[in-house]
Amino acid sequence: MHVVFHKESLTKAMRDAMRFVPNTTTHLYQKFVLMKADSANDRVELFAVNPDGGIRLILPDRGFGDSPAVIEQAGQCALDGRTLWEIVRKLPGDTVSFRTLGTVTTIKAGKATYDLHGMSPETFVPWATENGGTTLQIHARDLLRMLDRTIYAAAKSDARPTLTGVHITVTGDHLAMEATDGFRLSRVDHSVSVDEGQAVDVIVPSDSLSRLAALLPNDDDEEVELQLGRTSLSATWSDKDMQVNLRGLEGRYPDTTRIIPTTFTQEFQIPRQAWLEACDRVLTICGRLDSSVAQFTFGSDRLDLTAKSPDIGHVTDQVEGVTGNSGAILLSFNVRYVMDALRSVSSDHVFVGLTGVQSAAVVRADGDSVLSLILPMRQVQEIGMPDQNGLTPSPI
Repeated sequence: MHVVFHKESLTKAMRDAMRFVPNTTTHLYQKFVLMKADSANDRVELFAVNPDGGIRLILPDRGFGDSPAVIEQAGQCALDGRTLWEIVRKLPGDTVSFRTLGTVTTIKAGKATYDLHGMSPETFVPWATENGGTTLQIHARDLLRMLDRTIYAAAKSDARPTLTGVHITVTGDHLAMEATDGFRLSRVDHSVSVDEGQAVDVIVPSDSLSRLAALLPNDDDEEVELQLGRTSLSATWSDKDMQVNLRGLEGRYPDTTRIIPTTFTQEFQIPRQAWLEACDRVLTICGRLDSSVAQFTFGSDRLDLTAKSPDIGHVTDQVEGVTGNSGAILLSFNVRYVMDALRSVSSDHVFVGLTGVQSAAVVRADGDSVLSLILPMRQVQEIGMPDQNGLTPSPI
C-alpha cells in the first residue's frame, strides 16, 4: 500500500476513529486501526471497533487539489491506534505518506520518518452490520437534539443494565427516544421519513450514543440514514463517507407509559430561565450533598426554593411570574435533575403538571416534543426502584 494523505483530513479522521479505540480490551485487534486503500473505488477506508460498536470513515481520492487521499498503490495495513494517533497529530507539513511492506508501514512527513510494526490486516475484524431492520432518514441536527435531550437521563449504574441505554422506537413515521434511571425520565418524539421496515425498538447504551452525538454534524442540511435492528443501530451520513455501528442491549425496557400522568390536579406555567438560575443559586448550598435536594413550593403566582446544609448553611430564593390554577404545594426534588429537565427545552416558559405530593412532576414546554418526569425525593425509594416489569408506579 502507498497512500499520500492530506494531513488535516487524516488528523480529523483519526480523531473520530479514536473514539472507538478502547483503552483496554481482551481482543488485541480492537487496539488497531485498519486502513484500506481501494483504487477501484478511489477511496481509503479507516476502521476502528470496540466491544460496543465500530466506525468506518472514507477519505476519497479525488485526484486533484486538496484531495484527502491520493492512492499510489492499493493495499491495506493495521496499526496500533493510539500510537498512530500520537504520530499523526504531531507530524509537520501538509501531507503524510504511508507506504506498507508486509506488516511494516513507513510514515513520512517533512523530515520525520517512522517505521511502525503492525499486525496482519486479515486479523482485524470489522464490525458486522445486522441484516434487515427499519431504515429512516432524519436531519442531523434533529437527531442531535433528540440525543442531547435523552442521554442525560439514562442510568449510570449497571444494577439494571437496560436502564443504562436509551430506548429507541419507530412506529409508522414516528421516531421516539426515552431514557430513565428510575428517578427521572426524559422522552422526545419526532416525525421522520421511513424508507423501509416495520415497527421496531432497540435499546442502545447511552455511552455509545454520546460517541455518535459527538460525531454528528450540527447542520440542518445534512441528512442521516438510521438503520435500526433488533439489537443494533447504524448511522450513515456525509454521502456515506461516515458510518457508525452501535451494539444494542439485550433485555426488555420497562413500560414507562404506566408512570407518566396524562391528567393533573395542579398546573403551573413557570419562566424557564429564571427557574434555572434560581436552581443554580440554590445548588451552591445543597450541591455538596449526595441528594442535592431542595424544597420547591409551587404557588399560584410564584415558586419558592429552599435548601439547607448542616455544614454550610441555608438559602431561600424565589421565582416570580408564575401562573397556577390552585393553591400552594410543596415538593422536594433533586436540584440537578430539575436543571437537566429545564436545559432540555429552549422555550421561555415551561409547563409543570402535578397530581399530588407523592407523585411525579411532569415538565414540558408548550408545543415541544420533549417530556421530562421527575420523582419527588421522598418517594424515590418507593417509586424509583424498578420491579420485574419495569418502573414501580406511584401508589397514588
